[in-house]
Amino acid sequence: MVKKGASHVDWAISLGIFLVYILTVIIFIKPGLAPSYKADELLDYVENSLIDEVRLDIEKTPLYIEYSDFEDPGDSYHFAINENPFDVYNNLIMYDENLDTKKGVDFSSNKIKFNHNGDPTGKYWFVYNPEGTPKSFSQGIYELDIVNPSVYEFGIAQNVTGVSESKVLNFVDCSQEGVYDSLKEKWNFPSDKEFEISYYFNDESPVILCSNNIEILQQTNVYVRVLKMPVLGENGEKTKEVTFNVKVW
Repeated sequence: MVKKGASHVDWAISLGIFLVYILTVIIFIKPGLAPSYKADELLDYVENSLIDEVRLDIEKTPLYIEYSDFEDPGDSYHFAINENPFDVYNNLIMYDENLDTKKGVDFSSNKIKFNHNGDPTGKYWFVYNPEGTPKSFSQGIYELDIVNPSVYEFGIAQNVTGVSESKVLNFVDCSQEGVYDSLKEKWNFPSDKEFEISYYFNDESPVILCSNNIEILQQTNVYVRVLKMPVLGENGEKTKEVTFNVKVW
């Protein structure tokens, strides 16, 4: 005859053995489990990282001048505004109203000196472009001061974001050994996943920007996202459009 207490002990021992088995399985199997990623997560990884690599941020500040008493001094001259609101001078370019002609400009003092022929009345732009090159300033014999604040006014700065064509054309060469894997690590892209990026300007033929050159198997699920962004010129205006095709799998 089996005692009731003995059956409870047997049951407890069996349960303990079972739990130990389960824990053992979890300990040995869990490290090999790969985290799962949704398609949008993988595409976001590449999109956000790609934009950080090729984006171009430009700031444009207008200047309005109303100069009613201009008299040509007869010899070479330049104008000077007795105010300089800018903190950064490198890559700061002065343009005319249409943003197609650079003005020679100098920020070396607490003034803004610039070259202009004739009456300076009109609208100008100061464009900060980290890839831009200002026009050299020519020191005139005469300096014509624009000193009355009622004569000039700086407008509100405008921020423009787009793509740098030079950053796209000079993107890292993913065909070189280790470059693709290094980029995946830099972008925190999962090591067991892959991506490919191609691009084209306007209606040109697509060009591979970065790829691991591994053939995609037919049964592989491939997810695609298309990004369209403006390409900015030196003056901050859109020059063309670039389309990126992003694939992840």
